[in-house]
Parts: sequence; structure tokens; C-alpha cells
Amino acid sequence: MKTKQKQKTKLPPFFPVFIETVKSPAWLAMSCDARSLYVQLKQRYNRKEQKAVYLSRRTAAKELGANKDTIGVLYRELRHFGFIVQVQAARFGGKGEAARYRLADEPYLGQPPGMDFTRWRGAVFRRGLSDRTGQAVRQDRTGLSDGVGQRPRFPSKSPVRRRRTNLEEDSSHLA
Repeated sequence: MKTKQKQKTKLPPFFPVFIETVKSPAWLAMSCDARSLYVQLKQRYNRKEQKAVYLSRRTAAKELGANKDTIGVLYRELRHFGFIVQVQAARFGGKGEAARYRLADEPYLGQPPGMDFTRWRGAVFRRGLSDRTGQAVRQDRTGLSDGVGQRPRFPSKSPVRRRRTNLEEDSSHLA
């Protein structure tokens, strides 16, 4: 009489998205598009090698059905909220290479996860405004950014309204 052995069912390939990550305030404040890009990056992470991941704008645009310029904004958003950290810049010319990123909730080269998104303090991400580092900047009503005294890189396209001076207001009734 043969004994039946239990067959072990092998799970299909998968990648974890941690509960601590998706319940964080930063994740909840982030756009759905940025979350989708993060999932695409997470899919490419190799837990055995623990190296940085890369995904070109063009490939991400095809996979997510978006414009490659929009993908650039989504990368900035992920950096703003602390879900990715750029470890190598993109290279152009000859054979270009996409930028490489460390995922904040995964180990990187033997180091424990940085969990940078847990230190997000509620700064609002604005899609059209960025400084040289790619981080979003605040903008006050005058259009100046963070008190530095410089205009944002991407000012609004609405025409600037000129205020009337006291002299113009006083003489307007004379005409």
C-alpha cells in the first residue's frame, strides 16, 4: 500500500508590498499614478541581490500608458514622499542609462531599509513646481518660492495682472 504524499503547492512569482508602507500617511497623500510607478519599480527589485532598481521613462510610459514627461513628475513625487532615493543619475549620449533608485522599504547592499517615507512631515507636492534637486517647493501668493527670492522654474502661464497705482486711480475719474 502506497502512502500518499502531500504535494507542496508552489506559489507563483510575487513581490511584497508591505502593510506599513501602504498605511503610511505619505502613501495615502501620494497620487495613484505615483503608486502605480512604485509598484512597477518594486516588481523589478531583486531581494537576493539587494541592488538599486531602474526603469526608464520610456518603458514606464509604455507600461503605465502615460506620457514620459508625466513619468518624470511621478519620479519626483516618489522622491518627495521618500519612497525612492536616487543612487545613480541617468546617463545620456552613446548608449544611455536610466537612473537607479534605492527603494526605501527594502534592504540595499546589505544595509537595512531606510524607511524615509516615515519621516515625511506633510509637505504638499506640487506637480508644476520644482527646484534644482527635483523636490517640490512651496510657493507663496507672489509667486516666489520658499523665500529664496527666485521665481519657480515653471511659472504659471496666466498673464500677470498689473496693479493700478494711486496716481492712476486718482486720475481715472477725470477721463
